Amino acid sequence: MRKKEEIQEKELKLQQADLNTEITSEITFLQEKIKERPVNKAKLVRRTALTAAMAMVFGLVACVTFLLLEPVINRIIYPEEKAEVVRFPEEEQEVNPEDMAADEEELQIIREEEAAESNPDGVAGEAGEEISPEEAAKALLLENYQEMYTVLGELRAEVEKSIVSVAAVTSDVNWLNDTLENTGVTSGLIVADNGRELLILAAYSALKDADSILVAFGAKKKEATLKEVDHATGLAVVAVPLQALDEREREKIAYAALGSSAGHSLVGRPVMAVGSPVGIGGSACYGIVTSQGAVLGLADSRYRLLTTDIYGSRNASGVLANMKGEIVGVLYNAYEGNDMLNGLCGIGISELKRTIEKLSNGEKMAYLGTRGVDIEAATYQEYGMPRGAYVTNVDMDSPAMQAGLQNGDIITKADGADIVSYSDFANLLMRSQVGQNMKLTVARQRQGEYQEMTLTVTLQEQPKK
Repeated sequence: MRKKEEIQEKELKLQQADLNTEITSEITFLQEKIKERPVNKAKLVRRTALTAAMAMVFGLVACVTFLLLEPVINRIIYPEEKAEVVRFPEEEQEVNPEDMAADEEELQIIREEEAAESNPDGVAGEAGEEISPEEAAKALLLENYQEMYTVLGELRAEVEKSIVSVAAVTSDVNWLNDTLENTGVTSGLIVADNGRELLILAAYSALKDADSILVAFGAKKKEATLKEVDHATGLAVVAVPLQALDEREREKIAYAALGSSAGHSLVGRPVMAVGSPVGIGGSACYGIVTSQGAVLGLADSRYRLLTTDIYGSRNASGVLANMKGEIVGVLYNAYEGNDMLNGLCGIGISELKRTIEKLSNGEKMAYLGTRGVDIEAATYQEYGMPRGAYVTNVDMDSPAMQAGLQNGDIITKADGADIVSYSDFANLLMRSQVGQNMKLTVARQRQGEYQEMTLTVTLQEQPKK
């Protein structure tokens, strides 16, 4: 019995030994199966590059989205004030007493009344004797010579409040690769503001190559932007944000009083050239208007030229002002028909007002490319010509030439409106817009008689000079 138990115990130990051997074999098998996978470097590089590319694309999309939406969101949160349209009041024609006189006798009476008002009781000499009005006037002039120029100086100072220095800054690099800044200065006239910007009229020739534009308000300079240009007259309007000016600077701003240059009332009248008439800022000259009837031969316009007996610089800039401190002209140096090379000339302010309005409102000047003259009604009747805008010249490659307009044509209608003179047609062009299609009714002389035809022209931007 005991022997049997021993045998069973041995068998049990053998079974346990076999079981341990199997477990050890299985563990060894499992240990042999578990291996480290090799690193696929090419695949890792591809995944890294793909991740980086996705990050760049995401960043680019985010940047573009921000750039597109930021102005929209900014306008919603901070809405801009709408710019006001600049308008100047229409002029009232001033009638002189001389123009109202019916004949020479009535004119003489008017002159005697004016002389009596200036010296009602006569002026006594040193010995108590009566002297003539001419001698009294001479004595008065000599006594008050200094006072007269003092008054003129005070008037000049008032006009200069509306004049600022406009500087054009250009950058250049010398052979040592050093950056150099050049500055050209011209006089600007403060004409208006639109509620957001201060608008200043200046000569474009001094500003066209500028990298930046600075306007001096006393000792401080403010950055300005070019609003719009009229390449015919060479004038431009620059704008300074009103927010850039502090309260004290705004209080010192004076807007120019625009007078009138219409008619012939300025001839022989005293004027002052203010700004840079001798090529130096802050200079001034005095003289009289010698003529105002000449018309500048500029395309699509009827600007009148004011000539004076004032001598100045060929690089003069500024304005002509009358004895009321009103601006009657803007200095103009491009007039080629004047043999007085240093005589100061200006463009009459009456014709310029509409141009200044358009430039101040940021509107481009429409260009047709015609030049013409006003013909008196008697001339039309004498030669059997229809009333209209007589075209003397058509610019090469201009919209007018492309539409078929020729020298000697008479424009009688434009977009259905009757045209009676070239000045009338020029005013219509001033109100027109770039890109506008205009239908012209034209009378052209053929075989001794005028025949009517219709032309359609598309107005373009002015060619740059």
